[in-house]
Amino acid sequence: MNDFAHASHDLVAGYGESVITPPMGVELCGYGFYLQRRAETVLDDLKARAVCVSGGGTTLFLIACDLIGFDVATSDAIRKAIADEHHVPIANVLLACTHTHSGPASEFLRGFGEIAPEYVRRLPELTVAAARHAALDRGPCIMRMGSEEAAPIGYNRRFKSFHPINPNIAAVIFERKHFPISLCAYACHAVTLGLSTAVSADWPGAVVKAMEMDGYRCVCFQGFCGDIDPVCNKTKWGSGTSAELDLYGMILKHHLLNIARNGQPIKSAALTAVETRISLPLEVPPDKTAIDSEYRAMLSQESKEAFKKFADEWRKAAHEEFDGLHQHPYRDNIPIQVMRLNGMNLIALPAEVFCEYGLKLRPQFSPLLTIGYANGNTGYWPAKTAYDNQADYAAYEAPKIYDVFPFASSLEDTILNVCRKIIK
Repeated sequence: MNDFAHASHDLVAGYGESVITPPMGVELCGYGFYLQRRAETVLDDLKARAVCVSGGGTTLFLIACDLIGFDVATSDAIRKAIADEHHVPIANVLLACTHTHSGPASEFLRGFGEIAPEYVRRLPELTVAAARHAALDRGPCIMRMGSEEAAPIGYNRRFKSFHPINPNIAAVIFERKHFPISLCAYACHAVTLGLSTAVSADWPGAVVKAMEMDGYRCVCFQGFCGDIDPVCNKTKWGSGTSAELDLYGMILKHHLLNIARNGQPIKSAALTAVETRISLPLEVPPDKTAIDSEYRAMLSQESKEAFKKFADEWRKAAHEEFDGLHQHPYRDNIPIQVMRLNGMNLIALPAEVFCEYGLKLRPQFSPLLTIGYANGNTGYWPAKTAYDNQADYAAYEAPKIYDVFPFASSLEDTILNVCRKIIK
């Protein structure tokens, strides 16, 4: 860190956090229908972690919450509160979730966990507080950035192989007089612990823990991981332990410290944020009889009572929403956000994005840091090849959990074209 003493200090950065660990007894999110999997212990605290970086008249907030996700409306409300308090455009506030399945339900996911209203009501003020602490903590810094290909901690669960995956961990390091700050992203579902009833931030929390051992503060974002699971799930699903988490954290820390050592020091402050809202087309059936046919097909494949309850709720919602969606077969108000921190491009998308999106964008826009579950969570955004299989979970089954009807197969081309246009 010898360069710090000679910096012009046009750039300032700060870190803040809030503990958002839920009370015991709340239902944890994921893994099956109406499981009643409730928190019994805390392996590690869940947190809202924020970085505030300013320079050249621009201030950006980048926040990661150890939660399954927020819907777009909730995310917008929190982002607006932060933007209003600090007098910045809402596009300058990035709010993402790490998508840990060892955390509470924080958005509607049909059958996958009941939201605890009293807990969720506190999340906005705690997240705003983390951003406030980061703004107050700002101090002069030097920025380093880069990416490295890590020994994979994730595999492609769709193909049950290590292809395709995105093995790169991308990072921005802010060197300061006191503790340095690491901002990073890697793509792997936070599902290491399986059906455990212990609250945990999963592998993103393990990365933070490992970096803190070296004196850093760290904000770890989830990448485009829609088709990526931890390697421990490859041989036996749900077999991961805290030992695996520690291993994953140490593997990724090794690469973050390499970036901190070897990244070229940047003392300028070229900060930019742009956001646009788009509508995404849905595959809406031609009439309500098609909904009933789909419902019967669902029941023919699964006879468990919990699944029938899920199918009944989906059918009811599909009938209620059909007329409106048939007239306007789109999901509106989808935020697509791009930030640039000097030379590092950040793309933030509100979904469980397949890794192929990042792999296709990276050659053109490297260095690139891709963030999923950002500014909302609208469900899976699969690769277009997934739509060739009517039994594909991400393309056709998961949309029933998030909403009622799947996105159109043109989804990937639409998103990639919008991202390229914004970055250019």
